Amino acid sequence: MKLEFTLDGQPAVFERNGSTGRTVIQYGEQSISLQSPWNPLTHIEVRTTKSWTTRLNGHEIVVVKERKRTFGGLRGADFVVRVDGNQVASGTGY
Repeated sequence: MKLEFTLDGQPAVFERNGSTGRTVIQYGEQSISLQSPWNPLTHIEVRTTKSWTTRLNGHEIVVVKERKRTFGGLRGADFVVRVDGNQVASGTGY
């Protein structure tokens, strides 16, 4: 899953690898890790909603992943990126 958005006029990218669970936000030269593939809890989820929150250049970035209840691991999840409470990107993927 890859979602592109802008932050202070600069491009930013939210990326999540569906196979490993590695989740990062790329902004310029910075790479902010939101979820490590080495954490065992990355691969086991009971909840249908997961969110990651970070601060970057004085802005609060919240990414929400909502997976389907029925066959959730086999179907794409919905992702929404919000900066300071405003939705800036959304998409469906793994």
